[in-house]
Amino acid sequence: MEKLTSYRTWCELPAKGTAKAEFEASLRRPWGRTHGLRLWPTVYPPTGREGLPPVALVLEAGRKRDHPGDKRLTPEQKAEQAKRTTSGR
Repeated sequence: MEKLTSYRTWCELPAKGTAKAEFEASLRRPWGRTHGLRLWPTVYPPTGREGLPPVALVLEAGRKRDHPGDKRLTPEQKAEQAKRTTSGR
């Protein structure tokens, strides 16, 4: 979720040289078009639609996330754990 939040924050940055008052006024207008005032269209090619550039989410099955404070397993412990999980099948 942090990556999507930082992505959205980056996409909402104004382009260099954009007047702050003009940018803020465009944000207050309902359905206001802000492409020309944002930074990301200067970096990415046009998408042909208003809004943020597309995002691809890559989900990897079977991978466990490390939790802060967890101790990493040694190679021997990993081998032992693999034996236990495969022998139970």
